[in-house]
Amino acid sequence: MAKNNKPDINFEQDLWKAANELRGAVAENQYKDYVLSLLFLKYMSEKYEKRKTEIEGLIEEPESEYYTTDPEEKEFWVSDEDEYKKAGALVLPEECTWDYLQSNAEQDDIKIKVDNAFTILDEKLAEYKPTLKGLLPPLFVKSQLTATQTGGLINLFSHKKFSLIENPESDIFGRIYEYYIGKFAMAEGSGARQ
Repeated sequence: MAKNNKPDINFEQDLWKAANELRGAVAENQYKDYVLSLLFLKYMSEKYEKRKTEIEGLIEEPESEYYTTDPEEKEFWVSDEDEYKKAGALVLPEECTWDYLQSNAEQDDIKIKVDNAFTILDEKLAEYKPTLKGLLPPLFVKSQLTATQTGGLINLFSHKKFSLIENPESDIFGRIYEYYIGKFAMAEGSGARQ
């Protein structure tokens, strides 16, 4: 049954898998930091890709004010930051997209790639609104997580049930936060690790 009338996307078992990926390399009270940071990057990447697809469609639609056959004008519209901002998205370079991270999830330097994406997105957020600076600090390189564990998290969160675009009514961030806080509090209260 869904909580608070939110669609039930049943991801608790997957969050437990994520916790198992993090166990031993990250303190339990930090699980949410790694998971929510990755999912936030995924969400921003999805918003960018969705808006880019919308703009590309408008460029091809003869009835649209964006319509053009001029390649330079097409490139202008597809890369115009204002066109993304008005849809709540940011223009992201390829190395900051979820597709890029997923396609590199098995690489030995995936932790570097993730932290680089976090740094780029953090800078983009700060340009958009300076008070957001530091929202997405690099976490992975300094962690004890292996490249395999990091790639495992990326592959796990690539499932569409973790897509905020696919599941806009599900309050994924809130539910994940509650899940990890609840699990951590239970573990701390019982004096045992979950």
